[in-house]
Amino acid sequence: MRLKREKGKGAHSSPRRAYEQLRAGIRVGALDPRQRLVDDGLADVLGASRNSVRRALQMLAEDGLITRERGTGTTLCRPIFEVPAGEMLPRNAGSTAESAGPDGPVAFVEELRNEVAACPADVRERLGVEARTIFIYEQLVLLSGEPAYVRIGYIPRTRDSEDLVDRIEELDKDLQSFDANFARVFGVPFGGSRTTVEALPCSRRIAHLLGIEEGSPVLLRELTLLDAFGQIREISYTHFRGDRIALSADGRASIGRRAQAS
Repeated sequence: MRLKREKGKGAHSSPRRAYEQLRAGIRVGALDPRQRLVDDGLADVLGASRNSVRRALQMLAEDGLITRERGTGTTLCRPIFEVPAGEMLPRNAGSTAESAGPDGPVAFVEELRNEVAACPADVRERLGVEARTIFIYEQLVLLSGEPAYVRIGYIPRTRDSEDLVDRIEELDKDLQSFDANFARVFGVPFGGSRTTVEALPCSRRIAHLLGIEEGSPVLLRELTLLDAFGQIREISYTHFRGDRIALSADGRASIGRRAQAS
């Protein structure tokens, strides 16, 4: 009994805190999917009580991130992908849209829509353009075979629309650094971005594309991209699955990654 008291001394008993600690471990890759997750071992590592760890694991199972079965124990079955706030793919997704490094997710970009269409009045005002038509694209991104997010972008027609379609489709086949991708699409250097993120319930259509229930929480990111001369080149809205994606920002200026959260 004395040893039991000493072992539990200082251990917190909050299932929510243990749940958040474990989700963070999944996100950064600290939990090995090839090994079983043992309640006692996790309790020691997290400084938590065994009861709080058991409840936290149950919550993760309800999220679909782990499986708990008699005989096989508890194992990690799905990752959480961390996407830089101003970019498209996770840091470990590799340099192309269809492949990744040995420890990274396999990413696939499916073009759902590429067309010149009427520009919504609010988007036209945000872009600062007078044109009544604009180039619109929509993409579904799958990570490791599962739908991860839907992205719709609005681009002023500053060049031939067919040429722009070709540039974007080529980009999907060979994604490079963020700055390089921007220059390939727009023909000018990247200047900066403005990012806003909010949580909201998922609409029926987005839920269908992402394979989740209507009303499930998603992260909506509004991203405005500017060139080196201060001209707005694109506004995009991306719906990320709230259970599979985490958005991150370095909190410092970066030449290669200039995503700035506002």
